[in-house]
Amino acid sequence: RETIPVTGAGAGQAADEAEMKQPAPAEQEQVSEGVQWAIDLAVAAYLEAQHHLTLDEADGATEALKELRGLMFPLGKAGGEVSAQAGIIAEALAGVPTELEAQRAAFGTVSDAMLAMLAVAPPTETGEAKLFDAYCPMVDQHWLQAGEDIRNPYDPGMLECGNIEDEIKPLAPAGGQR
Repeated sequence: RETIPVTGAGAGQAADEAEMKQPAPAEQEQVSEGVQWAIDLAVAAYLEAQHHLTLDEADGATEALKELRGLMFPLGKAGGEVSAQAGIIAEALAGVPTELEAQRAAFGTVSDAMLAMLAVAPPTETGEAKLFDAYCPMVDQHWLQAGEDIRNPYDPGMLECGNIEDEIKPLAPAGGQR
């Protein structure tokens, strides 16, 4: 079969429509030093939960998820998208699940909300491992992880299943507001 190029009126329409469907980059929100501190602590608690889930450690994941949920109260007062995503995380972690299956189900919602939050209010650069948005097509879930080596929290049997979708660009360390 021969491919025939499309020309004439409407030839660029498909390309124009594809461009229009691309989501606009999230606009960063100004947050106070206290909110930034809570975001950084939330990232640390999230990464701790992700680590425990990769090891099938329900007790460790429970503690980290409790810590993460506790940080949603100050973030819920931040306003804007940060507050909206904090509400989603708090709701997903209400009555923090203690069984691995329930933790992983909640973790999917939490991951989506954390990634949305960090798109508008990135964490502070710590000098430690870079943060990434990772994705597993087998479970159709995203997660946030430190470093580029895939550590899938959704199924330890598929620990290395997934790929890096994007780097989470941190803020440069600074005192005061951003």
